[in-house]
Parts: sequence; C-alpha cells; structure tokens
Amino acid sequence: MTSILSSLLDVNRLESGNLRPSVSEFSLIEIFEPLAADFAAPVQERGLRLSIVRSELIIRSDRRMLAEMIRNLLSNAVRYTDRGRILLGCRRAGDNVRIEVWDSGVGITEDQLPHIFHEYYQGTDGAERGGFGLGLAIVKRLGEILDHGIDVRSIAGKGTRFFIEVPRGRSGVKVPDAATPLHQREDAVPDSVLVIEDEASVRSALQRLLKMNGVDATIVATAAEALSLVREQTLRPDVLLCDYNLRGSSDGIETIRRLRAALGRNTPAVVMTGDTRWETTLSISALDVWVLIKPFSADELLEALSGKAAMGARPIELLRRPQRQ
Repeated sequence: MTSILSSLLDVNRLESGNLRPSVSEFSLIEIFEPLAADFAAPVQERGLRLSIVRSELIIRSDRRMLAEMIRNLLSNAVRYTDRGRILLGCRRAGDNVRIEVWDSGVGITEDQLPHIFHEYYQGTDGAERGGFGLGLAIVKRLGEILDHGIDVRSIAGKGTRFFIEVPRGRSGVKVPDAATPLHQREDAVPDSVLVIEDEASVRSALQRLLKMNGVDATIVATAAEALSLVREQTLRPDVLLCDYNLRGSSDGIETIRRLRAALGRNTPAVVMTGDTRWETTLSISALDVWVLIKPFSADELLEALSGKAAMGARPIELLRRPQRQ
C-alpha cells in the first residue's frame, strides 16, 4: 500500500514538473531478488510456484519506479492465478531488454484487453478477487514517464504475459553476488514480541516479517487474548507491539497499561497508528512508548523493535514526526 501511494504521488509530482525520474544503470537481479522474497509467501499461500530467472543484464531506468511496475504485474498475476505458476524473467531485444511476467491464470478476453490499463477498471470477477483496478493503470503511467514500452498477450482460460521494454545499460556495473539478508542489522531484534492487531491481513504480514527476522512473535487480535496469555500461560515478551485503534476492546494505550501491570514491569512497547493528529501522537508517546505512523516500512518496524525499545531505554522518540493537522 505504501509503494502504491508513493507511486501515485510521484506521478502527480512528475506531471506538475516538480520531480524527474532518477535514472541509473543497474543489474536486473537487484530488483528481481527483493521482489521474489516479497512474493514468496503470497504465492505459497495460494499453492502456486514462482520462478525467477536470474539475469546479469544491465539496464537503464529508475530503479524504484521500475520495481513498482514489476511489483504490480506480479501482484496481478497472483490475484488472477488459481493454479500453476508465475514466471519473472527477461531477454535481450536488440538494444533493449524485455522484462516478462507470465502466469497460468484465468487470462483476459479480447474485449477486455483495450480497457485493462484504465484506472479503476476490473474484469468480470475482479471485485471478487480484490484490488482497486489501479495496478495496471500505475504500470502504464510509470511506463509513459520512463518511456518504457508495455505490451500484453493473453488467452482466456490459459494465462497472460506482460512485457516491459527497457534500454540496455552502456557502462560496466558490478553484479551483486547475493541479496543482503533482511535479518542482518546492527541492533539485534528482541527474542520475543507480543503483537496485538485486529486486522487479519496485517497480523499475517507482521507474522511473516518477524519470522523472517528470527523473532518469536505471539500475535493475537484483542487485548483480552493478550492478557489471557500473560496471566494464564505466563507469557513474558521482551517487547509489546500494539495497534492503537483496536475494535471491540480497549485502545492500544490502555492495553499496554494493563499488560504492563499484569507483567509487573515497564515492558518496552511500540504503538502502531494511522492517526497523525499531533495530540494523538503526543498522548501515545507520553506513556513511554515508540510511535509508528502507518503506513511504515519493514525497516522502520525493525528499528523500533531492535533499538531503544528493545533495550528498555526511554522510548519517546517519534520514528516519523507527523505534520500538524
């Protein structure tokens, strides 16, 4: 969601002339490998196979915008593929490199093809499969900004192939040996975290992220569940990670107070919130907790868990200072 919003904001800034693409030369594997890691869990959950063709081809583009284009194509492929596999690869095409995303999904009918890049357009079963009809529109607009050609081939019931053509690089760029593991950080993350989050999709994402970084996370939906674990099963987490607005129970601040009382110590805590009002942020930080303003990145979350919060120092710093409303 953060990436999509950032892309839309960047497009608006580009159209107003306030921002230009940051074009550089880099190896495709530098964006292929992080994307493969991001999509590994969603693909596995749907019982699909994701194949990434490692390539050392050097291209010339805006790294973040191109990665966002491919991310949206992969997300679309996962959404519309019920069985089989998804392939991300590339091949030379004269002076260009053609990046290809293949899937064995439901495909696109001929009458739908002229409309799929329109904003908010969804196929016949698009609403049931989720999404907002923005992914392919963003791909097209970023392609126009970067002057990258985009094409699609599809057979209904058989699958779809998307192509992005980007210029080949001219200079020598060293190809990285392997991606840096996400868990290698200067500050070690805590051994155990108790997470209270009422949104199922967010719980799932947090669980995957924390597991990838070697954190033993206990994740529940309500304050009552968290208190039961502490009181009845003697759970003793190193850090509390709690959403601010919890449906059907006390808010994050009250939940942390009650958990600290049950634990008998001032357990380090981090509160997640999308409420950027200055008074809200100040009231949260007054409890000696770190504040994460949604949407936040994985690095910001790990920083909150690994730094002063995990060490038990006074965690009143704001990781992202909100604008006054």
